[in-house]
Amino acid sequence: MTHRERLLRTLRFQPVDRVPDYEFGAWEQTIARWHKEGLPEDYTGVWEAIPEYFHTDKGWLDLGLNVFLLPGFERKVLEEKDDHIIIQDEDGAICEMMRPELGASIPKYLRYAIETRKDWERIRDERLDPRAPGRIPANLEELCRKSWDSENPVSVFCGSLYGWLRNWMGVENLSLAIYDDPKWVEEMMEHLTVLKLSVLEKVAGKAKIDLGTWWEDMCFRSGHYFHQNILPNGWYHAIKG
Repeated sequence: MTHRERLLRTLRFQPVDRVPDYEFGAWEQTIARWHKEGLPEDYTGVWEAIPEYFHTDKGWLDLGLNVFLLPGFERKVLEEKDDHIIIQDEDGAICEMMRPELGASIPKYLRYAIETRKDWERIRDERLDPRAPGRIPANLEELCRKSWDSENPVSVFCGSLYGWLRNWMGVENLSLAIYDDPKWVEEMMEHLTVLKLSVLEKVAGKAKIDLGTWWEDMCFRSGHYFHQNILPNGWYHAIKG
């Protein structure tokens, strides 16, 4: 049974030789500690080390469509303060966190990329243009051809709605906007939807796609992370973690 067959049969609740095992990766500090505890130095990378060493499942054929911020923000250190640093992260937020060499910590956010409508309009125009070069891979036709005979599952990433706005605005600011200015929130989500559809339509009818994935993270510590998988013929599956 191929990796592709195994995953699709699992998601359709059909018999399989074994259930696929996908791991979500690890913190950099986890891999570094494992190296001290005996993990061979050849196994590196927060996403690569676990499947390579423990032989869990990997091997997606991703069609390379880019629905992210493009260009994304540069992650950079803005200030160093004793055992903490202040950084700009990939979502444009300014936050304070423990020095990575001292351990992992949840950042303290000082400013978000979107705090006003003008901030949103700038990011929309500069980083969320559906026509921006780089959203479609140069080898898309080749990837589409491979999708028909691939032994690995073929997927497209569909991004997020609430989760991305939460990253760009913060939970409190987005929550207030939903109450105080719902039309603005609707406008932002509509733009993200149009962006994704305009990119995804580039492969419509050209590839054999097994699933589309996206994420939403809105439950704090009292809920679950949902990873949605849309399958052909209306099948769908939600993986909670």
